[in-house]
Amino acid sequence: MADETISTRIVANADFSGLIADVHKVTASLSKLQEQLASSNKMLANNVAVINRNFSDTLRSTGQFSSHFVSLTSDVEKFGKNLDSGRLKLRDYFNTYQVADTNTIFSVY
Repeated sequence: MADETISTRIVANADFSGLIADVHKVTASLSKLQEQLASSNKMLANNVAVINRNFSDTLRSTGQFSSHFVSLTSDVEKFGKNLDSGRLKLRDYFNTYQVADTNTIFSVY
């Protein structure tokens, strides 16, 4: 058999400058949109805060409601403080367990 030689030469020329320009335009548009969304979220949060304040002021202005601040502590914190100070008795442990057990939906055994 005779030696056969196959030569191929493929040349592809493409101009992607238009595509690259379009990608840059889209990227810039997306960045602008993201900035506008961020600023609108801040505006919405501010508007909600104003509405909440106005609602609260309106309720208090009727004279039927008042507001005051209270300090809240959780049962866990109270239990921990009593435990540290040695003020817990056996019945306190049992009561704490009973409350926790009735508030628990699922028990793991």
